[in-house]
Amino acid sequence: MSRNKVEAYQTMYNTMLFWVNHYLGRLDDEQLRQRVRPGGNHGVWILGHLIASDDDFSLYLGRGPILFPDYQKQFRQSAPAESLEAYPDLALLKQQWQAVCDKNAAIYRELTDAELDQPHAMLKGPIEEDYFKTKEGVLLNWIMHQQYHVGQLGLLAAATKS
Repeated sequence: MSRNKVEAYQTMYNTMLFWVNHYLGRLDDEQLRQRVRPGGNHGVWILGHLIASDDDFSLYLGRGPILFPDYQKQFRQSAPAESLEAYPDLALLKQQWQAVCDKNAAIYRELTDAELDQPHAMLKGPIEEDYFKTKEGVLLNWIMHQQYHVGQLGLLAAATKS
């Protein structure tokens, strides 16, 4: 089975993971507690949000359950950043982020080009009305989503630079 397209998407995904992990390694816990802008997200919420959103990647691709269902409400896009005490410890979040990354790496290894045109597994109505439509659409949107948040982490790094 061909995997040329999947391997290209996997390279993009791995590049985004490199940058997310670069900033997670560069920013200390105090820096991750800072907000990107007044009233905006802080690094703790961004990390939890990446865990929640990358965790449900497996649902959309039909590759198994999510690992951290409790995060689906707390860290969803519409959930505002709460006070820091409302969130799990950063060390735990970083471990959970790695677990989600490992799960998604396994999905990429199994995925074939032939699957990319298939409707994603969470399709609930006509494909024409679905935002993601196909598994390829899911891959592209998840990568773009990470790009947005890696930009926020970059802003935190720039704002907290000594």
